[in-house]
Amino acid sequence: MGLAKKSASSSLILMIGQIISTVIMAVASIFLARKLGDEQYGVYAIILIPVSIMFLIQDLGTSPALTRFCAMYRHEDRQGDLREVVRTGLIFVSLISMALSLVLYFLSGTIASAFLHRSEIGGLLEASSFMVLGSGLYGAIQSIFVGYERMGLRSVIDVFYSIIRSALVISLLLIGLGTWGALLSLIIAYTMTGFLGVLLIIVFIKPSRGPRSQNSLHTLRLMLAYGFPSYVGSFLTGGLSYWCNSLMTVYVSNVLIGNYSAALNFIVPISFVLVPIGTTLFPLFSKFNKNDPQLRMVFKKSVKYASLIVLPVMALLILISGPLIQVVFPRGYTDAAFYLSLYLLTYAFEGLGGTSLANIIMGVGETRIVLWSSAATLLLGAPLALILIPRFQIVGLVASLIIAPRLGWLIQYMWVRRVIGVSVDWVSSARIYICCVISFVSGYLVLSLLHLSGWIALISGSVVFLVFYLVALPLSRTLSKDDIINFRDMAKIMGPLSLFFDFILSLLQHLTMAVQ
Repeated sequence: MGLAKKSASSSLILMIGQIISTVIMAVASIFLARKLGDEQYGVYAIILIPVSIMFLIQDLGTSPALTRFCAMYRHEDRQGDLREVVRTGLIFVSLISMALSLVLYFLSGTIASAFLHRSEIGGLLEASSFMVLGSGLYGAIQSIFVGYERMGLRSVIDVFYSIIRSALVISLLLIGLGTWGALLSLIIAYTMTGFLGVLLIIVFIKPSRGPRSQNSLHTLRLMLAYGFPSYVGSFLTGGLSYWCNSLMTVYVSNVLIGNYSAALNFIVPISFVLVPIGTTLFPLFSKFNKNDPQLRMVFKKSVKYASLIVLPVMALLILISGPLIQVVFPRGYTDAAFYLSLYLLTYAFEGLGGTSLANIIMGVGETRIVLWSSAATLLLGAPLALILIPRFQIVGLVASLIIAPRLGWLIQYMWVRRVIGVSVDWVSSARIYICCVISFVSGYLVLSLLHLSGWIALISGSVVFLVFYLVALPLSRTLSKDDIINFRDMAKIMGPLSLFFDFILSLLQHLTMAVQ
């Protein structure tokens, strides 16, 4: 259980950084959306579509490879090979990112007219190409820090990026630069964060010299051999999203795209949990072989603990989506609450394996399974989106993103069950779902019967939901004494906040003991 606790502690360190950086970014994003309005915010979102495609292309599997080989070589104390992995990965990613940045710059006019069907934004797209290089470097450095299990450094660069980006976007919009200012803030923030990350590697990581068993070319081949199937899988999975986005630019107006993009700003509370958990599980699973019995235990615990937080956050956000949008955007964005509620359903399957499935498969080195599942998702999702988006627009887009990945999940789950012999704790997951449903219905009845709105609805709905959820967990026997002990150990690293979490856990412990 020691490895699981260490992983949980690492997740909490990342979560703290994630919360700080996301709160800062949320303020800037809300300011940006309110300042631009739904029409121009839709244009801004459209410009970022080809940029995000370049972000996806530039990886080539180096991110998971950097994480896995850094974690593995550290565990095996192969210092020379470890240094070579870091150096080769950074150089390769920088060269690829630079090349893609130039490609986007010179093709921006064609992309704006032929792909985005908005030739007037060609100049903005040219400017956006410069953020590709900094983004590639930033991503590679994040993977290295995770592989070294230096989650504190990962959090430092995340918080630094959010501060620089937020300060710039607010300042540039206040002086009237509009969409140009929003893009410029991204370019500068990515570039500065990339250089800071390199400096942190030199100062704090200090890859040691030592005997090497492989040169740079062999290291690159090894990284690509491992990471490329995963990359193709990610590209195919991301390909569904980008295929949907490309159809969106054809069939959906700028105003509705702006509403949809504004809604996506409010899914960040779920990333507080999923990003740290997914990030730390991969290097943790990489330390086991397929037959290790401890791997099965860690997998079940990871699914349970992620579900205990992700599922109620999802249900709570759906409950308060109306008053939340009403409070944040008093003018415009009339469809954002509905789009937010609909999109949140993409997280409803966390209790069925969710984040942990792909991480355990990649951790044991079977990246081809991720590739197959991603291909299946795209093969189902692409024609589905082509049918649904022209007819139902944003609703059709989100429906495609909910339905298609279920085929990929089925492939991954069946493989994990057959080869590794591990399964989800179905009883535990069912109890968590029931607790969420009870809490949601209770909150919904209070808001509906009392006709609450605005801040009162936002606060009242949240309080009612959380009270019912915290009571339902021990009453349904979802939490065990060991679970509470583990959560107490995790909460110790939360500093002053640990007192609050300790109080909540004490209440849960008393309720748990009372019903057992």
